[in-house]
Amino acid sequence: VIGPDGKHVPVWTYYDDIQVEGAEIVNGSFEDVDAAGQPVGWKPDISKPLLVTDRALAAAGIRAAKCWHNGRWKQTIRVQAGRPVTVTCQVRGGATLAK
Repeated sequence: VIGPDGKHVPVWTYYDDIQVEGAEIVNGSFEDVDAAGQPVGWKPDISKPLLVTDRALAAAGIRAAKCWHNGRWKQTIRVQAGRPVTVTCQVRGGATLAK
């Protein structure tokens, strides 16, 4: 979304309870954090995504990733040729802009 000033405006989305069948993911619930408060196993991509601690927003536990197009968490998973991989997660949209 482009705002009236021509700059990108975040449209936030919450992600939690990421599960993978056929491969392994680290900390798909975002519950484990390091000393700096960042989710273990995840790296920020582009600009800084957020990690929220709010049981009402989390699908599992108390934490969820808060991301937008230019600020997201990433993690590399190892896959094997010929082995199907299924990734599922809980997603909740954030507030949208009023016209």
